[in-house]
Amino acid sequence: MKQLFILSIPLLFVGSQNVATAQKKPTASTPKIDTHLLQESDTVYDEYLGAKLAPIRQNYNQIDTITAWSATVTKAIKQSTEGGTATYYYLNGKLLKIVATHYGELGKVIQEFYTLEGKISFVLEKRHEYNRPIGGDDSSKPESKDSELIKDRSFFENGILIRQISDLDCGAPFAQYYLDEEGKRLKSSFMYLLKHVNK
Repeated sequence: MKQLFILSIPLLFVGSQNVATAQKKPTASTPKIDTHLLQESDTVYDEYLGAKLAPIRQNYNQIDTITAWSATVTKAIKQSTEGGTATYYYLNGKLLKIVATHYGELGKVIQEFYTLEGKISFVLEKRHEYNRPIGGDDSSKPESKDSELIKDRSFFENGILIRQISDLDCGAPFAQYYLDEEGKRLKSSFMYLLKHVNK
């Protein structure tokens, strides 16, 4: 009996690998899955937040497919030590997206803000952490400045952060206090950018 059990374990792993491989092969009828907004670990949240996350995802996908903007405005910003830029994307007079790049000595942060009915709806934050300072002369490090990329995805409903997915996340839900603080930080940055566009 023990031998049968031990022999069945490798077969179980081989069988599950074949199923996983078969599911990953794209076909003509397979819809494009947006990797910014969905991770395998997020399926648990779809059970109780699915109805709230669906319009946010749909709005993001609609905005992200726009290629012909009515207007774009780029401004210099000073929210970081090395400065940065913010680009504002308008369609028919409505501000739909802001992309802010903040430069620092040891990296840069790119924040993409998406709006829904004039309010913050979704934020994709990408942190590039350099493996040496700008202008650093450390020959023991490789030439590439980007040593690590970390992404955070933040979902807002009526101005309140309801879900955040991070590359550093272990899959456990964030405490409400943490979500409240992150929501304040992102809304503060968003408000700064909104005020700055008119300067």
